[in-house]
Amino acid sequence: MHTDTRISLVIRSCVVCFALLTFPGRAQQTAPPIPALPDPAAIARVIADSQGPTYTAIHAPVASLGALKSGPFAGVSQRLNPNKAVHVIGLGVGPRRSALPLQGAENATLQADTQTPDDGLPSQVIGAAVDPTQGALTVIAVWKNGTDKKPSEIRFYQGGKPTTDSKSNKVIVRQLKGDPSGKASAGDQGVIIAARETCYNLGLYQACYSPLKYTRDEQIAAAVSNAAQDLTAHFSVTVPFDMDGGVAEIIGDQQRAACDRDFTKLGKFPTQALPNCAANLVFTATTQIEDAQPIGLFVVVRPVATKVYDVQGNPVRALPAGNYLVMDATPPDAQSTPGALGALFLVNSDGVTNFLIPSQTSEGFGSTDDQDADARRGQAAIKDGFISGHSF
Repeated sequence: MHTDTRISLVIRSCVVCFALLTFPGRAQQTAPPIPALPDPAAIARVIADSQGPTYTAIHAPVASLGALKSGPFAGVSQRLNPNKAVHVIGLGVGPRRSALPLQGAENATLQADTQTPDDGLPSQVIGAAVDPTQGALTVIAVWKNGTDKKPSEIRFYQGGKPTTDSKSNKVIVRQLKGDPSGKASAGDQGVIIAARETCYNLGLYQACYSPLKYTRDEQIAAAVSNAAQDLTAHFSVTVPFDMDGGVAEIIGDQQRAACDRDFTKLGKFPTQALPNCAANLVFTATTQIEDAQPIGLFVVVRPVATKVYDVQGNPVRALPAGNYLVMDATPPDAQSTPGALGALFLVNSDGVTNFLIPSQTSEGFGSTDDQDADARRGQAAIKDGFISGHSF
């Protein structure tokens, strides 16, 4: 979603300006310990029965992509992979931005193979983005010269001209370790979007951009803060949560299929909320990893019909709304292998109605020589869901 591969286990102490929330005095003195993981046999039943999480695509708005059929990057729309579109979801408003990788990106290499139409710099088309105000944009990695190993910019082109926000982002190049075959695992292919950065994967490389000035989503931050206070009042939590890095997502095959149907039918970004595309989950990761401590938290906004099991490993109808600590229940031999199946243990704030859900070990964010960005490798992200080394 962790050795260097299992990134949830190599998160360093926070070296960037995360806003953290801990209550060590109250939690350690008065709160009971976090419940132990369920019996390994129950976890094994969940993994065997579920065969891991499933992914239901929410396609990007079709009408907007037509703009990519003209100009210097004509034909980009035919190269995109709509089945791996990833969407930034706003609480109560549904999709706010979409990112699409290229077909065959899992076998591609991050290297210049063309030139920018405006200033003739070495470049490479790495995907597309759809913004509700700007429409469809071609996403381009740009090198200062042909000898540089890493791109210096990621630009967003409307026709032959980059948009003004192309200069407002920092470029981060990450590298994945890969699965046993040396390729990016299925969970690590495509695009992954965190609160602070967006990464387009090409083979084992990730071309990421991060806003030079980051502004968190206050609605999401409030939901995460409230959940953290609730959970730390009930359990002895000693690790800090990433309060600025929370994201919202739509999980569950039925929910995502309903959003895809409405979004595809509309063909463009809605001017008002699409009820079936409202987020049903807000989550964030912790910024440290400790034994018997959570790797993140979930705020389940409303009951979710998804693959979910009780602590004995029996399937149940839905995951109830509530605040949950997220514990890594993946068997040790699967914790360091991208693509291996695992499970997450969700501890309800009531301490009683706890659940297991299937997950898959992923790298999510690769390593980088950027110190600040390397400290964020376990951050929560949208893909359909990623938290500290686990797709779910």
